[in-house]
Amino acid sequence: MYHPDVCKESDNDSGVDFQRINVAYQMLMSNMREAEERLEYWRLKYGLTDEDLDRYRYYVNDNDDDDWFDM
Repeated sequence: MYHPDVCKESDNDSGVDFQRINVAYQMLMSNMREAEERLEYWRLKYGLTDEDLDRYRYYVNDNDDDDWFDM
């Protein structure tokens, strides 16, 4: 069962188009897999530890530039 605001059929104008959400989700997941594969490559190439990669992930995700969400 889908969320009530999401319609699987695109003929319902009151809901959100399921196909658009699905495409965006697939793109996001692909980008995340690609990023993790790149980190794994760096880990093997440069002998990085899991802690090194965790520190990098924290650094990348710990930015204060998310003010545009407050619009």
